[in-house]
Amino acid sequence: MSHFTVVRTTLRDEAMLCQALADLGFPVVEAREEAQPLFGYQGDQRDETAEVILRREFVNPGSNDIGFKRNADGNFDAIISEFDSTRLNATWLGQLSQRYALAMVKATMAKQGYLVDAEQLQANGSLRVVARKFG
Repeated sequence: MSHFTVVRTTLRDEAMLCQALADLGFPVVEAREEAQPLFGYQGDQRDETAEVILRREFVNPGSNDIGFKRNADGNFDAIISEFDSTRLNATWLGQLSQRYALAMVKATMAKQGYLVDAEQLQANGSLRVVARKFG
């Protein structure tokens, strides 16, 4: 049985978190008003709960559910099993944060009348956003 680790994040907006997860290749993201139990790789229900969940069958064969639970300060804590943390590690969490920030930028720019034309990954790992005014 894999142990779950809780990782604090600064991710706060549920819709942007779901978009960022989709951008990273997880097309099925479960978002719930109330926290739901997470399940282990054998289908066993765990004590851990989360409001945003990547169910194990959509993560990887042999994976556990991955969860994001809202904490007291309003941010989401990532709940990742020891097994899954070999792939969904600090680098992956950095990519998730980057995609989250990009989703926030796109939403803000759209409200201001801009359309994002392109996202360009730079050699240093940063993203360059190209936008134009519409309307």
